[in-house]
Amino acid sequence: MASLQAERFNERIGGLEAKVIYQGEVIRLLLMKEYGAKSEHLSDAQLALLELEPGVKPEEVAAEAELPVEVREATPSPVKDEAKRTPIRKPLPANLPREERIIPCKASDCHCKQCGGEKQVIGYETSERLSRKPIVYYVELTKREKRACGRCEAGDKGTGDKGTGQ
Repeated sequence: MASLQAERFNERIGGLEAKVIYQGEVIRLLLMKEYGAKSEHLSDAQLALLELEPGVKPEEVAAEAELPVEVREATPSPVKDEAKRTPIRKPLPANLPREERIIPCKASDCHCKQCGGEKQVIGYETSERLSRKPIVYYVELTKREKRACGRCEAGDKGTGDKGTGQ
């Protein structure tokens, strides 16, 4: 009778060990799904569809799937990098009222460093920003003076930002 109980006990322990191993595998798969590589994986049905395509061979698909993530991501994309970096903003609607604010140059930037003459205003750097007063939206137009010396041709242009012209 003792050997029968020991046998049942061993069977029960073996079943529990199998459950623990199974649950550990489920946890591992869930962790891989949550924190693993985020690349797309092809199912068997998708691979079967690819076999019907004349230009795609299963070996090519398998070879590409085996590439490291760094190599797959390093392939050049058809979209230019420059186009990604430059944000394209739509202009603010023309029907919004605008309040113009002119910011004058510093007094030290109003005179030419070579001849000492007063620089003339040659234009403005303009930026628009959507602002609002309580219940009123308007466009705040900011203009910063840009000056240049009219007497000497080699006079430094700009607002005195150390030759940047801004």
